[in-house]
Amino acid sequence: MARAAIKGLPAEQYADIWRHAVELQKTHLNTTIDIKYFPRPNSQSKPKFMRFYCFLGPLKREFKEECWPLLALDSYCTKGTYPGQLLTAIGANLNNG
Repeated sequence: MARAAIKGLPAEQYADIWRHAVELQKTHLNTTIDIKYFPRPNSQSKPKFMRFYCFLGPLKREFKEECWPLLALDSYCTKGTYPGQLLTAIGANLNNG
């Protein structure tokens, strides 16, 4: 109950995802964001969040200029109210960082 009082309910947080996407694109030029959602059953209901893709502009630039052509993929399965999967792409720069 305390977490819900401080952060709000998860459904409310997912409803703000479009606002967060706009802020990311304002503060990070050339950011690519793609939000997928389930279609609304009727015009009065809100869309249901499905997935979110984000590639921040500064990271995109550095990845093209500085990283080796090596990619590692990592995934994590989430459980709880909203089960799913978090997928991350990882590269290494010229300093092996």
